[in-house]
Amino acid sequence: VENGRDKLRRKALDLIVANEVGSAGTGFGADRLRAAVLSAGPDGESDLAERTKEEVAAALFDRIAARLAPA
Repeated sequence: VENGRDKLRRKALDLIVANEVGSAGTGFGADRLRAAVLSAGPDGESDLAERTKEEVAAALFDRIAARLAPA
């Protein structure tokens, strides 16, 4: 997650998904990730947790939708 925070700042990103590499049963070729959604905005970051790839995508989608919604 720390590398993700650094990349978020360095590249001036709004959002990034930081996934843990090397955990058994997660990542490439698996149905699950150990990941967190990091944000440069006030919504902060989600916990680093093991989730399905669909759950990570839904969390990212929710963050993007909230940012694009009219105030």
